[in-house]
Amino acid sequence: MKSRQSGFSVVEILIVIVVAGVLGAAGWFVMGRSNNKKTETASNATTVSSQNGQDAGTSKESALFTDCHTEAGKVVSTTASGMMVYEWKTIEHAAVVLSDWNVMLTLPQDVVGKAVCRFTGSSYEFSTKAVVTNEQCVYRYRYDELSSEGVQVSKYSAMEPANGQVFGAQGTLDDYYNANKVANGNYFTDPGAGRNYYKVGDAFYIAFGDAKGIYEKYKAARTAACTVEKPDFMQPFVDALATIKQR
Repeated sequence: MKSRQSGFSVVEILIVIVVAGVLGAAGWFVMGRSNNKKTETASNATTVSSQNGQDAGTSKESALFTDCHTEAGKVVSTTASGMMVYEWKTIEHAAVVLSDWNVMLTLPQDVVGKAVCRFTGSSYEFSTKAVVTNEQCVYRYRYDELSSEGVQVSKYSAMEPANGQVFGAQGTLDDYYNANKVANGNYFTDPGAGRNYYKVGDAFYIAFGDAKGIYEKYKAARTAACTVEKPDFMQPFVDALATIKQR
């Protein structure tokens, strides 16, 4: 008898090859779909992450401000000479909120971290750490210039009599504003003092400090008495009032 031969026939080998090809194609198809799904998911995740990051960044940025509200006129100590030392808040951001009035303004970046502010109950005041922590400086501004050791920002109703603010003016502040406002802005200038009155909503905001003629008048005396700060340190706060707006 002839012995039976072991191994695969040509037909069997072809069947194996066909099956392997079919399985390989199916696997490739499944893998391709899986990869596409992962790519799509990753793309969607990136888009969502980007949108969330954008929203979060905007939200975070909008939250980066210093609220200048303090306990009205709070005195934290009294010097040996009897001079009161007020509570001041360090300004940590360029965006500054005056929450009692629901307005905000923007300070130049180079004063951030150096500037301070406080609420007096009727106004807000802006100064620098160098000034408010130096008794000689404070004395200079309070008793020689008869003002605050910083810039005082006050608020007046649009219905306030104009003559109380602008010498010889008639009607209300709003009347004066409508007749004398600058062409491209939301303010009018007091011709006598050179101060600008900015209208926001139904109120006017004004900065008392370093107005026309004041700085030059006191420059030399300030330099001599308050060597820890520039004699024109008030000007950035006065200029920043131009950015005031409602929150």
